[in-house]
Formats: sequence, structure tokens, C-alpha cells
Amino acid sequence: MDGAQLACSMNMEALKMILDWLGQQSAVLVALIGFVTAIIVAKITSGLELKKMLCLKRVDAYEAARSQLMRMTNTYEVILACMAAINQDKDNATLGEKIFLLLTWFVQLERVLQQDGDLARIALYATELPRQDARELMGEEPRFIKVIRDIVEKIQRTSSIEEREVLEKDLKHEINRIAPLIQRELKHLYNMDDKLKKDMQKDKRLKILLG
Repeated sequence: MDGAQLACSMNMEALKMILDWLGQQSAVLVALIGFVTAIIVAKITSGLELKKMLCLKRVDAYEAARSQLMRMTNTYEVILACMAAINQDKDNATLGEKIFLLLTWFVQLERVLQQDGDLARIALYATELPRQDARELMGEEPRFIKVIRDIVEKIQRTSSIEEREVLEKDLKHEINRIAPLIQRELKHLYNMDDKLKKDMQKDKRLKILLG
């Protein structure tokens, strides 16, 4: 073998070694790129899942708050209807039943108000909700229930038509005293519900999730 052939043979072997090395490096490089890509995709996917989860928690908070508002407004509406029925009552035979129904709904109101945490939780997601000082109504309700129960007991114990008429008049006076406070609270709850609906409609993150 002359010098040129030797050089050619050496070059071919060197070239083959270089190509083999590059092939190995390419495989490592592809694997490395694939690994890095997998990490990036995992992080992006994880981020999207996190955002989706947070959006779902927002939806859950809105739904829970609006459900609580619906329970409260429905209860107050029924209470006002019971009060209206008593005020309009002209048949003493059914008055006791109407008073009992009114007191039953006040018991239901107490149960509903115990679940008021849903309205507090929405404050984390919603813009500032309408505010109202409900202390007057909250203080008036126990007094009203006590007075109504006392009146009912007196009505049941007396057979005097004159005494019953006085007691019924007192009953309607108490109803007319608290009813405006309940109507004001009911209007406030309506305003809160309207505010939540508008917030949901404007929430871009919810639009992306639901769209």
C-alpha cells in the first residue's frame, strides 16, 4: 500500500469514527432535548391544570354564594307572604295556623343563616359586594318572635272577643314594625345577587374556562 492509499484509508477510518461519534452524540442530544421538552410540557400542562383548578374554585364560590342568596331571599319572601296573609286575615279560625306557619319559617331562616359562610368565601373572588348594616334586623327578629309567641299563647287562653281583637291588633302592629326591615334586607340581597351575576359575566378567566 503506497502513502496515498494509506492516507486515504486512515482518512476513511477517521471519518467513520467521527460519524459514529456524531451519531452517538446526536442520540444523546435528541434524548436530552426530548427530556427537556417533556419537562417544559409538564410544567406548562401543570400550570394549565392549576389555572383550570383555580377557575373551577371561582365558579364553585360563585355558585355557592348565589345558592345561599337564593335560600335567604326565598325564606324572606315566604316570611313576608305569611305576614301579609296575617294582616289580611278576617277569619279568626285560620289565624292560628298562619301564625304557626310564620314562626316555622323564622326557624327555617335561622338554619339558612347558619350557612352564611358561602357569602363570606365569595369575597376572595368577587369585587366589593354591596354592604348593609343588618344589626337592626338581627336584633329585632328575636324580640319579634318572643312577642309573637306570647301573643299566640294569650289568644289561645282567652275566650273574650274583645281581648282577641286587641291581641290581633298587637300582632299586626308587630308585623308592620318588622316587615320594612325585612323588605330592606331582601332588597339588599337582590342587589348582591345582581352584583355577583355581573361579576361572573365580566370575569375573563371564567369566560376562557367556560368558553
